[in-house]
Amino acid sequence: MVIWWRPPLQAGSFEEEPGSAEAGWRPDLDIFESDDEFLLAFDLPGVGPEDVEVVLQGRTLAVAGVRRARVPPEAIAHLVERPRGSFERRVRLPASADLSRLRTDLRDGQLLVVIGKRRSPGVEVRIAVERG
Repeated sequence: MVIWWRPPLQAGSFEEEPGSAEAGWRPDLDIFESDDEFLLAFDLPGVGPEDVEVVLQGRTLAVAGVRRARVPPEAIAHLVERPRGSFERRVRLPASADLSRLRTDLRDGQLLVVIGKRRSPGVEVRIAVERG
């Protein structure tokens, strides 16, 4: 396993918050940052868009849902390693997250949550001048 370390954000950091006590498992999560946005990548193999919910309450982002077993009911289990049932993951977003610029994409077993960043007043932003 590779773990990357980076210094904390100047405007705060991501903080893990306790999830629901009923949740059976927690999906893995990677968090990345670029100049303009944050990217949260949740591993949700076998979970369809109808079985996942993304809720923003204040600065807390909650991803919850259920992974269902996809086996015939008469099948006998010999080995069960993949977690099933309900899941939840809660993350408190940093103050620099622009909560009005949030989008999601669920594809190939990965839920991407992209959140824009607020620009600090001291940051220089160059704006292209277009010909009219």
